[in-house]
Amino acid sequence: MVLILVSLYLWRSPTSATTSATILAVFSLASCFCPLWILVKLFQLAIGIVAFVVVPLIAAQERYEPMSWMAGNAPTDAECKFFQM
Repeated sequence: MVLILVSLYLWRSPTSATTSATILAVFSLASCFCPLWILVKLFQLAIGIVAFVVVPLIAAQERYEPMSWMAGNAPTDAECKFFQM
């Protein structure tokens, strides 16, 4: 997630940055117009998904890069420097 936000801030990969910004904007607008009880239920659902789906998936990943699947196609700092040369 941090790599995606860094990519969004530095605009390294325009497609990834645009997708991330669109998702953030849609969820921000949706939270303004949604009733509080629905937001609470969605928060509880998200906590349940993290606890019972995401954590076991991360635990099952290899030891050397446990969160690489969350970064998507956001380039790392080394890749950006290499392509800029």
